[in-house]
Amino acid sequence: MAAAAVKIIRLRCENPQDNLTDEVKMQQDGRQIWPNRDDGYFSISTGNEVPLNLVLAFDTVTRITLYDDEDLGSDDNLGTVEIFDYEAGGERTKDIAGSGSLYKLTYIVRTLDF
Repeated sequence: MAAAAVKIIRLRCENPQDNLTDEVKMQQDGRQIWPNRDDGYFSISTGNEVPLNLVLAFDTVTRITLYDDEDLGSDDNLGTVEIFDYEAGGERTKDIAGSGSLYKLTYIVRTLDF
């Protein structure tokens, strides 16, 4: 059983990898969680912020990874953050940094009491 949950509040683009806009998708531990479609993506540019309101269960640690969708070849990995159960408490922000890109992920961790 999961011992914690993370609520992903929002994603902000500080600097896209592509010139103007990235076509991003998000994975939790290797499984696409946003957008919900299997091969969907969301276009985002510098200064744009997307409210997500995703609640994701996990045990001790979970890895959130952003990808830039590519028409040809493999999608570009924009970076990964690890979120831990001991981060429970107030709102937090972590940088997701890749080769030439920077995103800010805002979230809250809660422990689950059984």
